[in-house]
Amino acid sequence: ACDLQMADFFFQAEDGIRDEDELTFAAGMLALATNEQAYKTDAANFWNQFGYGTFVQTFFDWDNKMAGIAVLLSRILGDQKYKTSAQAHCDYWINTETKTPKGLVFINEWGSLRHASNAAFGCLLVADSGIGNAAAYKAFAKQQIDYALGSTGRSYVVGFGNNPPVKCHHRGASCPDMPAPCGWNEYNSPNPNGQVLEGALVGGPDINDNYNDARDDYRANEVALDYNAGFQSALAGLINA
Repeated sequence: ACDLQMADFFFQAEDGIRDEDELTFAAGMLALATNEQAYKTDAANFWNQFGYGTFVQTFFDWDNKMAGIAVLLSRILGDQKYKTSAQAHCDYWINTETKTPKGLVFINEWGSLRHASNAAFGCLLVADSGIGNAAAYKAFAKQQIDYALGSTGRSYVVGFGNNPPVKCHHRGASCPDMPAPCGWNEYNSPNPNGQVLEGALVGGPDINDNYNDARDDYRANEVALDYNAGFQSALAGLINA
């Protein structure tokens, strides 16, 4: 389809390495939005073509959307293979994946809360689809989001809760009010950010629940769209669970 050929061009430019997951996800989302059989066929064909039966740890991030695609296709196509893949990911995160001493599912050190929040959202979608152990999936999601909100002693959401981050890695938030200058002096300052980036989820702690609220520690303190997307979606899902 012309639409997907154009999508292929842009996704190759964005990623530079692989675009299989973007193509499959694009077809799935077009199928969800339009209910057109052509897009459903494209999504199913891409899944088969690119070997999406392989298990990956992350639910959804900028470079690998496979688990999220399994959940999406389980909802719009309904084939058992997609349901099996979606359930396998949630069961793995709950029963097998490494956890920090305080209970954060530790999927990857780079933005640990990003991955935990996205996994929480994924399991809420799986539960909502009637796949697997819905009660366990909802409980897992709540535990992970509670962790981000501060259930273990501190909040990881800027401007919210107990002892939230004050030096998130974000260029605009680091700047003082205009017309004051903003440059490397502000970046290297030990003081809190000049602006409070309300609601931003930071990267999060290491595997031992240690967290460094430092502007130059982008693994722990970066903020990004794919961090907040899963986090806020999981919050919405828990409110409506």
